Amino acid sequence: MSVSSLQAWRTHAEAVQSQGQWCYDALWLPLAPFFETHGYHLWVQCSKWTPTKKGLCPLAPPNSHPRVFDGYSYSSPYLLDSDAKDSLQQMSPVICPARAAQNHDVMIRLVAIGASGEQHRRALERLGAPHLAFLPQNHSVPVLKRLVYDNKYYFAVFPIMQDIVSLPDFHDYLEAADYVEQLVEGLDFFHERLVSHGDISKTNVLINLLATRYYYTDFECATCPDEGDESPASVQDNPLTWSDREGVYGRPCAPEVSEPGFYSPFRADIWQLGDMLQTEFEDSPHFEGYQVLFKEMMKDDPVLRPSSKEALVEVRRLMQELHPIRGFSSEEPKAIVQVEVGNAPGVL
Repeated sequence: MSVSSLQAWRTHAEAVQSQGQWCYDALWLPLAPFFETHGYHLWVQCSKWTPTKKGLCPLAPPNSHPRVFDGYSYSSPYLLDSDAKDSLQQMSPVICPARAAQNHDVMIRLVAIGASGEQHRRALERLGAPHLAFLPQNHSVPVLKRLVYDNKYYFAVFPIMQDIVSLPDFHDYLEAADYVEQLVEGLDFFHERLVSHGDISKTNVLINLLATRYYYTDFECATCPDEGDESPASVQDNPLTWSDREGVYGRPCAPEVSEPGFYSPFRADIWQLGDMLQTEFEDSPHFEGYQVLFKEMMKDDPVLRPSSKEALVEVRRLMQELHPIRGFSSEEPKAIVQVEVGNAPGVL
């Protein structure tokens, strides 16, 4: 295998897909012996699902043994299709599930190829340092192991968890407030260590249902300036530019991202999280204080936005005011939207 960058990896996957083949066969199977030497057996093709995206393979565990409990959950009662609980659609050519020798299931992600993906690699190493990895404020998905193939291909091994997009809405305001606090707390933890995420959206948030703990995933668009190097204006253009990806950046982003000149990726993170939360809770009664904060986070002038620390202080103050309030309406507490059934567990 000789691929020089992450974009070249994706381009090769697209070429394979255009020929009606699985990118799993072309990109991941040749690496199976390497992963097996480290105790990981790639999931295998299964026929239970019809692919929803051309070239991305439906996969299942490589043996019939039940998954061994590892403290993380990637399935829920809201995934009603029983087949979806033991198989998944490979959602991206840079990820592949695997099973460890103890029958723990994990997700392997290609993080970097040489210098391509360097910021992503640095973000995972900075946030996953042994003295930081399992601090309660750290809401980045834990890196279980780092693997390097041919001194060039850098892989990270993660636990598999549930995406939040396929879950129903919150039961009450305290549940929703906890979600908001965890996300703001996590962002503040990253920013304190000079890591910007760069691609905040609901699709990049996972949950461990066993502990109702939320995690940010996918730091491919991260920036990691050295200590003392942070400035109000340190990057330019959209996040795909420094993540070595081609195409159009499709997520909502801060106004300054599309303007000429340099800007702070940390202030852009604040805007993006504010936009995500405002969209999610704009019609929720009794959540007015949060809505004011979200709008402050989305101010056009990045200097006028609260820092992650200031936002966290305000979120915790607002949560204290919510304690007497239960339910998302004047009726009996219940979910305010219909359950959406997902077709895959959370991926990285």
